[in-house]
Amino acid sequence: MTKVLLTGVGGNLGTQAAEDLLRLTDPKNLIFVGYDEAALAKYAEKGVDTRQADFNHLEGLADKFMGADVLGLISMPFVGQKRQQAQQNVVDSWSQKDCLHFFGQCPRSN
Repeated sequence: MTKVLLTGVGGNLGTQAAEDLLRLTDPKNLIFVGYDEAALAKYAEKGVDTRQADFNHLEGLADKFMGADVLGLISMPFVGQKRQQAQQNVVDSWSQKDCLHFFGQCPRSN
């Protein structure tokens, strides 16, 4: 079965996306990644593979994506260059994989 990885779980949009995914597929098909371990805990209790990550740092980020077939990128909770770099770190880490299925929500930051 396809494993879907979702970033940004814990924020408003990320939480809604996580809940929608849980309605669409079995928790064992999901990997949720976010900053806040406490926000991830309720999904771990439901059987989702959860992983804490800091998207501001490229080092070790690709390891958080192991086992995933599809990446869902939810925009980071900050603006400007910091958001752009964090999102670029996710894309760069994901692109190290053989499978490059990707969907995202990345609003412009001015």
